[in-house]
Amino acid sequence: MNSLSDFSRKTRAKGKRDISVLFAFDLEAMEPVCSKCFPGNMLDVTAYSEFICEHQITTPIVVADKGFSQSAAKKYFMDNPGLHCLNPLKRDSRIASELHMLDFIGLFPGSEGITYRKEKAPDGRWLYSFRDASRASKEERGWLKRSGRKKDYRLAELQKARAVFGTVVLECAMDLESETIYKTYSKRWEIKIVMRFYKSALEFDNTRVHDDYSVIGSEFCDFLSSVLTFRMIHVFDNAKILEEMPYKKVMKILARVKMLNDPDYGWRLIRINPSYEEILKRLDIHPTET
Repeated sequence: MNSLSDFSRKTRAKGKRDISVLFAFDLEAMEPVCSKCFPGNMLDVTAYSEFICEHQITTPIVVADKGFSQSAAKKYFMDNPGLHCLNPLKRDSRIASELHMLDFIGLFPGSEGITYRKEKAPDGRWLYSFRDASRASKEERGWLKRSGRKKDYRLAELQKARAVFGTVVLECAMDLESETIYKTYSKRWEIKIVMRFYKSALEFDNTRVHDDYSVIGSEFCDFLSSVLTFRMIHVFDNAKILEEMPYKKVMKILARVKMLNDPDYGWRLIRINPSYEEILKRLDIHPTET
């Protein structure tokens, strides 16, 4: 009943109409700066072009998925030299194999097992590849679980699959530090996780809206929630709390913090676990006693 909900290539088989939402993310401020809704059946190239022009974004990096055809947008990139695309490649692509992108030669210092490789292709573009050891372990467990259900486990197939578990290969015209490229690409998924947090982790009901203005208003609320969440993540990260517990647990602790207006003592903090009080002090939000 609105002009935004429509069948996309991915959702047509499921019989579900969808919308597309694009975000612009500031890597220095570490938060989204704007977003816009597009029809679910609109091509990525068209949506990116309109989004960038309307918001007057002059030097962006388009972080796309494997469905984005950079060749189809070649003219637009030529007309906008400040625009660059960070595009994932198939891990078995010919150029990735020729440059040995799955033979990782570097390790991010302080990371939990993230290795990388950076090479320049003959046509001038740069290729970046990464392997997350933690993710690779999860993908292998999933592969073994599926093989167990199908009863078709084969060692040769497992060894072949192990080469690509937890890996991603990206192409970009810019020569940047590998860590910057990894950080840029990973934020795309972090935005999705943040958006999903308010819809699933907090068990919000689905908002059923019918007209364009209602859809845009609903997604704008999600955008504001995303901005607030990234700002809280920044505060939690500076206090080094996220090194000890996940974001969801921190939010559960903060939800238990309540103030009581005592007739004799005024506003005071209701008694909570001492470890929770320590977190409030580290975040500099513990109420001071008068």
